[in-house]
Amino acid sequence: MGPVAGCLVENASRSDLKSVAQQADVIYMVCCLLERLRGAARATQPRTQKVLFEMAHTVMNPLLTLLEVYKNHSTVVYMILKFVVDFVDGQAVFLDAKETSALVSFCLQLLQIYSSHNIGKVMLSLSSSLRNESQAEKYKDLRALLRLLTNICSKDLVGFLSDCGGEGSPDIAEVIYIGLDIVTPLISLDLLKYPKLSRDYFVLISHLLELYPEKVAHLNSDAFTRIIGSLDFGLRNQDSDVVERCLAAVNALASYNFKERLGGRGRLNSQLMESEGSNGKLQESISSHFLRLLLQILLFEDFR
Repeated sequence: MGPVAGCLVENASRSDLKSVAQQADVIYMVCCLLERLRGAARATQPRTQKVLFEMAHTVMNPLLTLLEVYKNHSTVVYMILKFVVDFVDGQAVFLDAKETSALVSFCLQLLQIYSSHNIGKVMLSLSSSLRNESQAEKYKDLRALLRLLTNICSKDLVGFLSDCGGEGSPDIAEVIYIGLDIVTPLISLDLLKYPKLSRDYFVLISHLLELYPEKVAHLNSDAFTRIIGSLDFGLRNQDSDVVERCLAAVNALASYNFKERLGGRGRLNSQLMESEGSNGKLQESISSHFLRLLLQILLFEDFR
């Protein structure tokens, strides 16, 4: 795959790239190269991992260049995201601390570029017009980002990075929360009705709350409300996997809150939720909110 990577690097380094990038044959070539690299990434095995990582390392900066150049071309953006998703997924269990640090730094840069250009932004006003799963594929870049964040959040990557400990090492939580800031405002309750995107989203949220529950206490009010509101929705979902993920997330929050209160901190309780009560709207702590919600679902709601 060396020649393929070399060709991609060469094209991304062209002095006239901006002037020729939008030509159909150039776009086609870039997509073909990305597809071949993605195929190699998906075929990662122990005996090929090191070579594939070195190959991918050479194309990291060129990929960022291409993401900048093709910021308005959704097909190329999606191909870049899919390659990175599959590469992180295939490499996670093999990387040492130094390699993990390099990969996470690259992912952080990619997320920042994506955010700055707001590529493929999901317009919430259009979400209600979706009628089937094929139309929901318009949001495939959003789903790719969810998978990327979930792969970064995996315990394998976290475990290796914790051994790195060097100054300047990227913070996994920082990468995840930058990505979450990009993704969660785009996720409406209408979009969560689509199974593929819904599963990807709740896998990410459950991983996040199980690994970094302390970060939730520091979220601003809007971000906190979005996450808790999506968990409320997920707990009533007909998909048992989604419900299981949401329960795992709630359990992680409850465990963290209990430990914090034992330590005399209890910062999570300062985050109040506004809910509908029998006498109108009420404000309640996160513990009271989920306890009331789960009892209501268990005792009064019918899922037949």
